[in-house]
Amino acid sequence: MRKRIYAVADSDAEIASNDNKSDDVQKQPMTKGCVLELQQKLSPQGQMKCNVIFKDIEKKAIENMQLNDGAVDLLRYLDSKSIKRAVLTRNVETSVDALNKILTEKEGIAPFHMIVARDTKPTSIIDEVDDETISHVIPSKPDPGGILHICSIW
Repeated sequence: MRKRIYAVADSDAEIASNDNKSDDVQKQPMTKGCVLELQQKLSPQGQMKCNVIFKDIEKKAIENMQLNDGAVDLLRYLDSKSIKRAVLTRNVETSVDALNKILTEKEGIAPFHMIVARDTKPTSIIDEVDDETISHVIPSKPDPGGILHICSIW
């Protein structure tokens, strides 16, 4: 039996980076801790304000996204060995879509086989509640839900 090998990376740590993202985050008034977890503890109005801030930061991050040194070589190597690639990130899917666009259009590299971002909704998980269909988001890191989702499909 042939051993299966897969590679899962975090888009903003291993593959791409952005110079101003951390500066923008540091300019926002916050307490210590994960901003995504802190956001969930805020009032609905506070969460909406955080969403506006996050969207602005994410937009700037996409505009300034650059591939990290060695990323293209690593991805080409993985592709040459037919190793499936996935991104597991706490960023939003649009950030990874932008990364895929850079990879395909500028570098000629196929997009990632799978993306699990903090706003990824699995098509297989749908609940019916009071005649409404509600899609669930796959839990973000550090919850194991994202990697378990990838493993369940691969």
